[in-house]
Amino acid sequence: ASDRAVIEQIGRNEERHVVFLTTGITGIGGSPDISTQFDHTGSGKLPDVFRNYKTFVKLAQTNEETGVRAYKGQAPFLMDSPTLLTAALRIHSCEGRHVAELRRLRGLKGWISDSENTGADERTYAGEGNTTHGGINMASVSKVSHRALSEAFDEPLTRAQVMAIISPFIRRTASTPT
Repeated sequence: ASDRAVIEQIGRNEERHVVFLTTGITGIGGSPDISTQFDHTGSGKLPDVFRNYKTFVKLAQTNEETGVRAYKGQAPFLMDSPTLLTAALRIHSCEGRHVAELRRLRGLKGWISDSENTGADERTYAGEGNTTHGGINMASVSKVSHRALSEAFDEPLTRAQVMAIISPFIRRTASTPT
């Protein structure tokens, strides 16, 4: 498929995720925050995002990679709700496919190696070189290279880390509380 077709399909998937999440939040008695807008320029840091293909795809990759790690970071908080956890994990896997495709559009491997910074914000990749998982230092019990071990696992991001990464892209409207 052409790059445009791939990007448009990812966009359609993201729109469906928003509808699903908004409906789900409302369905459990919550109130989704609809009083913010997304600033694709990152508060002016990426002014050419809609005029420069490379900037656009780099930002899209960063957003998707942040999303993968954000879902992973929030999964433990959904353990008491199998329905919500299942839904989040389904979106999480879809985000992973999105980022793999966006990375390929940029001529990169479909996965992160070590803590490489191939996106628009290096904080997205913090900790990706980690090789200790489940309390086991995989490098000490394996003959697999550090790079290969880092490629085999994604690290979660905390809510605070995610908010720090996305805050330049959140435009508060007049009715949005700060």
